[in-house]
Amino acid sequence: MSFESIKQRIIKRLISEIGALDEKKLELLGHGLVELMEKRRFVHHGINKNYKFVGYTVDSFSDDSTIIVQYSTEKGYFQNVGDAEAPVFTKIEKDIKSARSHRPPTGATKIYLMSTEEESPSFRALFNRTATANDLTGTLVVLDARELAKIIYDLSIERPDAATFFRQFLPEFDEALDHYEYFGRLPAQCANHQSNEAALRKLREHFAGGESVAVLHGLSGSGKTQVAIDFVHKEAANYDNYVWLACGDWHPDTPLSAVSRKRGGRPLNVVGNFNVVKTILVVDRIDQAIDPIVFAALKPGFDKGGVVIVTSQVASPGARSHVPIPQVSRDVALRILGEDPTRPTDASG
Repeated sequence: MSFESIKQRIIKRLISEIGALDEKKLELLGHGLVELMEKRRFVHHGINKNYKFVGYTVDSFSDDSTIIVQYSTEKGYFQNVGDAEAPVFTKIEKDIKSARSHRPPTGATKIYLMSTEEESPSFRALFNRTATANDLTGTLVVLDARELAKIIYDLSIERPDAATFFRQFLPEFDEALDHYEYFGRLPAQCANHQSNEAALRKLREHFAGGESVAVLHGLSGSGKTQVAIDFVHKEAANYDNYVWLACGDWHPDTPLSAVSRKRGGRPLNVVGNFNVVKTILVVDRIDQAIDPIVFAALKPGFDKGGVVIVTSQVASPGARSHVPIPQVSRDVALRILGEDPTRPTDASG
């Protein structure tokens, strides 16, 4: 199945799923969406700390109120109650009036209107004839269910953290991402997983010291992969993205720029993805010595603070990238085996 047909199938289902959102879920999803789109934190006043709706206020806004967001699940949101010559969109006008009351529009102002309804084919032509549309040229962004679906899809493909956020509100979309090879998800941690804090600390110190590539070396079964998984989980708040290459996905003799996988049916270039935002790239289980020069194409990503973790049984003592995995403590080893460190089983008995 081609990428475009997969994308169309996912987005079509996503439009329907967005159309079925209730007011509370739209508020929560929309607030997170605009923060991702604008790359900044927003104040959310549409619902309070008890998840009850609040009246007489706009739903979300930036700290300086130059960006205002209104959410709506009302039926007939895009309905013209006037005629073709003098169109009137009552529900849209009401949301815009609230936004203008919150802060009169200036050249720096942006107003988002998000709706779970689909706009009709004639909506834009009719709405653009209104005085409101002309007054707010370059300021107003109207996103119906179709446009929301496209943006959510694109963000989910580009950023695993965005996909994780949207999954909680859109279970069918969640299934679609899994069904169509969602590349980039972390492997599951093993049973009785216990963090190797000494190894995590060594990785943090290695990167804090100015290195961008860490070759985590240790014998088979020493927990290298689990440390890499743990690092991504624990450092997620400090990075914008992660990419995971499993054993066999890439060989050091092949240019990294040639590696491409799919996420949600969409081809994804590993180098391009890494270089866009601050990213953790994990290359798991490489069976030969690694020269960091093979990651030269990732320099733009390194400049943003991105890092590479390679797990390998092959040591390169003395290399700047070499990070031997510390042995786990006796207590941690016993917990991994499912034992209570205070009352270990007597193996000789």
